[in-house]
Amino acid sequence: MERGAGGERLSVMDGYTGIQIGEYQLVKDVVFAILLLLFLAFALIFNSHFRQFSKMIKNATHVKQRQSLFEVTFGNIKESRKLFHVFMLFQTILLCSLFACYAGITYLHLPTASLNAILLSIAAPLSVIILFYFFKQGFYALFGNTFAQQEQAELWRINYIATMELWGVALYPLVVLSFFSNTKPIICILAFAFLYILSRLVLFHKSVKIFQIKKDGLLFFFLYLCAQELIPLFILYRGIEYLYNYFIEVSILWS
Repeated sequence: MERGAGGERLSVMDGYTGIQIGEYQLVKDVVFAILLLLFLAFALIFNSHFRQFSKMIKNATHVKQRQSLFEVTFGNIKESRKLFHVFMLFQTILLCSLFACYAGITYLHLPTASLNAILLSIAAPLSVIILFYFFKQGFYALFGNTFAQQEQAELWRINYIATMELWGVALYPLVVLSFFSNTKPIICILAFAFLYILSRLVLFHKSVKIFQIKKDGLLFFFLYLCAQELIPLFILYRGIEYLYNYFIEVSILWS
């Protein structure tokens, strides 16, 4: 404690405009509830679709020109595959959204004073990432149908989905550490960037193998992939920037 010019006591925290302790505890409670429900659902899916989960790992780590176990019939295969893939992809997108919420709260000081504000801070990046995912899927489908054979495009799609799903599983410990540990935010950001870049490198390696790209076409393919990844990321950045400005305007109207 220090004394001011008039003799009054001043706290070292006077003028601090960060997140209050009670607010961040509410954030932790909400994130914990979401993670608990998500992990319970993941445990059920893992238990009932263990063969598909095992094949997902094989498809994410190897490239084999043969029928995938995703296509093996057991039970109602069409609905079973659809349920598995929809959940695993949604899990990846939701975990990314939670991490985006963590980064927004930490660096952009998104509003967290109420439950509605916290849910909005999660729902906004969730909507942007879902739109981003479908935009890239349309882009990939256009490229596959235009420049590749149908068998190659389908094999690449299977490997892409498997890589995304496995990446989502790897995000669990990172999201938990981000919200519920004293790990420095920059370390969490770098770890997320590392996992994202690693998944892109895996997809690059698979693309070279699947489309059988020779050395003379490797440079052009590398340039194409850079454009394919960087342009959607730029669009995603602009979307996040727009959402951030929207949050600022809303918080000013509510204040």
